[in-house]
Amino acid sequence: MVLITIMQITNFDLFFTDTIMEYVFDFGESEPFSAIFEEADFETSNYVLLAGSLFLIAVSFLIYAVLRETLLWFIRYFDTGFCLMEKLGEMDYVVTVLRFLLESCLELSLAGLITVVKLDSSNWANFSDGFSTVLAFVNLVGLVGAPIFLIVQAHIFHKYYDTNQEVRDKYKTLFEDYRRRSLPSLLYNVVFFLRRYFMVIILIYLPLHKNLQIFAQLLSTLFVMCYIGYVEPYKEKARNTFEWFNELTVLVASYALLTFTPWVDDNDTRYLVGWVMIGVVALNMVGNITMMLVTKLCQAVTKTMLWYTKRKVKADF
Repeated sequence: MVLITIMQITNFDLFFTDTIMEYVFDFGESEPFSAIFEEADFETSNYVLLAGSLFLIAVSFLIYAVLRETLLWFIRYFDTGFCLMEKLGEMDYVVTVLRFLLESCLELSLAGLITVVKLDSSNWANFSDGFSTVLAFVNLVGLVGAPIFLIVQAHIFHKYYDTNQEVRDKYKTLFEDYRRRSLPSLLYNVVFFLRRYFMVIILIYLPLHKNLQIFAQLLSTLFVMCYIGYVEPYKEKARNTFEWFNELTVLVASYALLTFTPWVDDNDTRYLVGWVMIGVVALNMVGNITMMLVTKLCQAVTKTMLWYTKRKVKADF
């Protein structure tokens, strides 16, 4: 129960999506991709149901973007509300979508590929099923296009960073955390995407080869650890260290998975290793949450000090 709860949180499974979807869509019955996937709680091949909470998050963001742009248009058209406009600030939708895809590419690509591989006449039984199928294709096109887009943008940014101010301003948000004069650093997110796609293809087309799946995970994790250690993609050394820590926890958890293969048949050993996995995953979550809170706190302190300094300078004059 503890591990299931942790995995639901990390997989963005935060809402009772099945109940919500019943009120909005009229989906027909769909078979699971396989018995193994059904055991893993993938009880359907419908894209929207498989995406679950991620679909709701995407729809919420789309509604927010439409309302935000409508409000900004209203402010500009009637030449009013500039204070509100300043508070809203600028928002790079491309960067936001890319970050969403980065965080959810494993779940979305798995859901999209399951729907496409299981494609048959039932996918077009009614409007709801057809809509879900079209979304699956759009999702896969977006996920394939994302790393290609990043490769092109990273090349442009790296080539013209020193000579073109317009390029620096255009791409600074997309690559603000990375070492800008190192092309391999700028391509780190591409490596992130490709690693996830590699695992999804193995899960879909080699579902019965448990050992192969684990070894693929181990090898991809070791590769990324070497990549981070050699390239050091982030500008801040602490960020590189923490990314390496994340990969280390994934590596330990992946090795622990070998206990649940036919190589180990002792249930007591599996039970103990299961708690080790729970501890590793929990440690990773606590570490990331702590890192996020400390970062935000430091940013808040810095902004407060700047505000206080500016106020003091104004008072002196």
